[in-house]
Amino acid sequence: SYAFEGLDGGFKATARDFKKLTIAEAGKLRPLKIKILTVREDDRVQNFVKQMKGVEIPEEMFRILNGLGASEDLVTGTKVKIITDSQVF
Repeated sequence: SYAFEGLDGGFKATARDFKKLTIAEAGKLRPLKIKILTVREDDRVQNFVKQMKGVEIPEEMFRILNGLGASEDLVTGTKVKIITDSQVF
C-alpha cells in the first residue's frame, strides 16, 4: 500500500504482520515496571535475573540497565534495577 512505499522490505513485512489483539489477549497484558533493589551480601546477578519479567534476554538487559560488563560482579549495598510486571512499592 501507499503507506509503506519506499520503506525497507523487512520493515514492511513486520508492519503488515501486526494484528489487533482480542479482548482476551488484551486482558492478559500487564504493564512492565522498573523496580530498584539493594544488593545484599549474598546476592548474585542470577538472583536478580530470575526476577526479570517481560524481556527476552533478561541477563543481558539486567547488565545493560545496571551498567555491568559481561563478567562484572555486583557490589553489596549498591542499587540495581530490574524489569518486572509485579507491583512496585
